[in-house]
Amino acid sequence: MVSEQTVLRAAGAAAGLLRAVNDPSRPAAGEWNLGELSVHMLHVLDFELGRVRREPLPDVTDFDALGRFTVGYVSAEPCREPAEIAGRIEAAAADYAALTAGRDPDELHDWLGGTKLPLRTLHAHIVSELSLHSVDVARAMGRRHTVPADAALAALEDFVVPLITAVGATGSFGGPTAFVNVEAARGLRACYQVRLDGGVGPKYFVINDGALHISDPDPTRRVDCKVAADPSALLLVMWGRASQWPAVARFKLRASGRKPWLAARLASLIRTP
Repeated sequence: MVSEQTVLRAAGAAAGLLRAVNDPSRPAAGEWNLGELSVHMLHVLDFELGRVRREPLPDVTDFDALGRFTVGYVSAEPCREPAEIAGRIEAAAADYAALTAGRDPDELHDWLGGTKLPLRTLHAHIVSELSLHSVDVARAMGRRHTVPADAALAALEDFVVPLITAVGATGSFGGPTAFVNVEAARGLRACYQVRLDGGVGPKYFVINDGALHISDPDPTRRVDCKVAADPSALLLVMWGRASQWPAVARFKLRASGRKPWLAARLASLIRTP
């Protein structure tokens, strides 16, 4: 299970990569260069520190507002030196671990859009962001970086699934359509059973004409497509960091069921947080 130790490992890996950056102006992720991306990575820790300290939340209930909030934080930070930011990431992770050690992982915290998320999901949000952006940092420097299986499992099982469920329940960010590419899903009605290697068990991802609901297996519902996946491979595919086809060729992504061809559409259907 994800814990503050998982957070510390992800922060340590991220900091190690950032200290190796010799050109902060090099493009890294979207419109951000390496210096700006390092600030965003720090922002994730600062944001979740605010949640465990019960600090006031920003008024963010849709993706446009979320984008402004994220860009605003990066713009307001004067430092663009990844090596300096690396030290602040490690310090923030240490503060976070000290504040959360021994606390109930199911303890609820107010989050964006009126949602309430358990502490383990806050852990997993940090791990997800640091792990994915560590891949971005490494690639910008011409290096390879692998997301550890436990970090990928945390990102998918303890962040993505609870967040989609919570947003669907509150209706913020578009509710059940928030994390769906609506055009790609238009007219599709399908039930995917998704099982992660080493995970806690399968989940049903039910797509219904642009809406997504995630649930535990239901014996009364007919599954259309079963997907079994290496968590690290699936994480990179879902977040657009890798093509699904090499993972399929290496049996990292496997499909079966009544309509196995639907597996090829899954990554395009999900809008990642």
